[in-house]
Amino acid sequence: MRIAPLHPWNIKPEEAARLQEELAAWVSPADREEPVRTVCGVDVYVREGTARAACVVLELPGLELRDRTVHSTPVSFPYIPGLLSFREIPPLIHALENLSVDPDLILADGHGLAHSRGFDLACHLGVLARTPCVGCAKSLLVGSCRKPAGARGSWEPLRLAHRLAAVGKMD
Repeated sequence: MRIAPLHPWNIKPEEAARLQEELAAWVSPADREEPVRTVCGVDVYVREGTARAACVVLELPGLELRDRTVHSTPVSFPYIPGLLSFREIPPLIHALENLSVDPDLILADGHGLAHSRGFDLACHLGVLARTPCVGCAKSLLVGSCRKPAGARGSWEPLRLAHRLAAVGKMD
């Protein structure tokens, strides 16, 4: 998978926030018309100044493993709430570029549209990879919703001032 270099990563936090606002216009929340045959889950673990990015590509509907990669690198951006993509995407780029399969969809451990600037990790990664990307965050940053029921597949609408997203439970 090839990731487009759209901007430098070595920038100040205020520049990063401005860049998020600019790149938010690049996000297209339109439904995908082609079937999703492969999905890539991505996550980044940071410990003691090292970021470890992992990517796993599964083929649908049977969830057969198609590829997986891991990439470790020193952290180059501080932890700042709302600017997670600038900390986690640089190691993810390397891990994604080492995949032998270009996924049809990326699921990212982080926010996407449900963000104060409408543009966090999932949106940023989707724009860079030119691949649909959905954020699957563990906590609520903005908006409001009811807690989803405990049953698998339960969801509730996430109400944002300018958008409507979905909050789900997938265990």
